[in-house]
Amino acid sequence: MRVERDGLYTVEELCEVFGVGRRTMLRWLSRGYLPSRRIGHKTIVIGADRLDHLPEMRPAKPVE
Repeated sequence: MRVERDGLYTVEELCEVFGVGRRTMLRWLSRGYLPSRRIGHKTIVIGADRLDHLPEMRPAKPVE
């Protein structure tokens, strides 16, 4: 998925981009890793915020 700076992205779309579940994404939003806004009953993230405020993610440890 290509992220446009002026696009609006739902929680579900962000889950797909980051490869995480809905609960994880909601936790990230509540902790402020990505600035979010409410429009009606939807939580959205503006593309510029998504690009500028990515959470630091560590690579997974290989399974031995």
